[in-house]
Amino acid sequence: MDTASSFHIGDKNMIREVPLEKAHRILALSSVTFVSSATATDKNIMPAGWVGTVDTDILSLVMDSENYTRKVMEESGYFVLQIPRASQADLIVDLAKSRHVHEEKVDQLSFFDPSGKGYPLLEDCLAWVVCEIIPEQRNQDIYDLFLGRIVAAWADDSVFHDGRWHLDQVEPENRPVHYVAGGQFYQTGSGFQLRDPFK
Repeated sequence: MDTASSFHIGDKNMIREVPLEKAHRILALSSVTFVSSATATDKNIMPAGWVGTVDTDILSLVMDSENYTRKVMEESGYFVLQIPRASQADLIVDLAKSRHVHEEKVDQLSFFDPSGKGYPLLEDCLAWVVCEIIPEQRNQDIYDLFLGRIVAAWADDSVFHDGRWHLDQVEPENRPVHYVAGGQFYQTGSGFQLRDPFK
């Protein structure tokens, strides 16, 4: 069991800090991901379709220049990736609406920040990874590609602990989801265990 710090949010599941060298595994399922960022005066969150792992401490994010979240990211210098659960499917669709048009879309959301640094972590998600933007202006300008170095991570201990996902013993509504198109989602399915190839 990871020995990093843990806490509860109200009567919710235990949230445990994830060791940074294992935080990239949060994205191993390639499920729907929220990206958020905040400054002292602004904040936004939206689903992100193109998120990946570059190295164990570096993640990638494609963020179109027209997205409101990009403006906040560029001003703040960081972004937060979080994995929603299946029970948040309606929220995934709602947060895909443009902040340019739906100015109030974040007003009713609840955020928390275990670090005290002002990171906007959306409550009720399964896991959260904070990344500081690595300045690569050419990639950002031409490809809308951002690189981020992992600086903090937390996860719901009931689904992610010991550096990996454990989803077989949780209800379907508490599993990550995958989005196809036109409102079609798939839940992450059952796993199976082979002999550890590194033992």
